[in-house]
Amino acid sequence: MMARIIYVVAVAIPAAIPNLAGKLGVPWLAAALPNGGWYWLALVIALGGLLWEIASKGVALEDKAANARQISIEGIERIGAWFYLNIKGNGGYISDGLVKVTEIENDPNTSHLPMALRTKAQREGNRTGRFNISAKEPKKVPFLKVNGMYDSTPETVQIAYEEDIHSSLITDQNERIFHISAFGGDYPGEAKVKLSFDEQGKAHAEIIERA
Repeated sequence: MMARIIYVVAVAIPAAIPNLAGKLGVPWLAAALPNGGWYWLALVIALGGLLWEIASKGVALEDKAANARQISIEGIERIGAWFYLNIKGNGGYISDGLVKVTEIENDPNTSHLPMALRTKAQREGNRTGRFNISAKEPKKVPFLKVNGMYDSTPETVQIAYEEDIHSSLITDQNERIFHISAFGGDYPGEAKVKLSFDEQGKAHAEIIERA
């Protein structure tokens, strides 16, 4: 569509200027921009229109992205023996939410992935599967359970998968990077969580990247 407009503006209109000037009895109109000046003016107008259309499409895409339905992973916090992922609904009601661990870097036992996590309400209600979440509604997702936090021995960590499996227990002190995806809505929310241990063997978790 824009190509047609450029053609009309850059070819048809400048070509009509001399004829139009003759009919109107204003010969100075054709001579106002000599040496192809009308063509250059038309080209500038056409390019301006093209740039305006590109900018308008960019704004439309930004508005669409801002209104897209997505579950975002906002942060992680430790409360007692648990590390919780804080998630939030965006853009509208989502009826098929699901949070999964899709990859673990620096871990030799990942053949079981991806694995789902449950929200706090699901765990307390002994429910599994997908969950509902509204726009701007926060939810907590139990992610890592810390064992031995009151002992002098190094802490161990268990990943709170929806299904209890042996490989969910982490007994070494090696740093790991968890890739987390929150599915549901128009596109998934993503985050990378780093699990590390200090010199006293205490577990620490932080989000190092999210989208």
